[in-house]
Amino acid sequence: MMRFQAQNDVHAALKIVVNEQRQLVGAALIGDFAPEVVNALVPVINDKYSAAKLANTIYAFPTHSGIVLPLIAKFLA
Repeated sequence: MMRFQAQNDVHAALKIVVNEQRQLVGAALIGDFAPEVVNALVPVINDKYSAAKLANTIYAFPTHSGIVLPLIAKFLA
């Protein structure tokens, strides 16, 4: 979230929805970089990523997705 702060995006927010099996089933994000992060969440939802798979995903460039997605991993099974 420090990336959002660095861009002075004080209104950025993320809400995730997990099911009883602790799989990501939905998310809502507001902020300047929301489209980038939301697009990165699509395969996580569609392919039912586990916490391990999400935490071990390597991103080619330091992006907002590369910061937010590993944080989400702690909420998944």
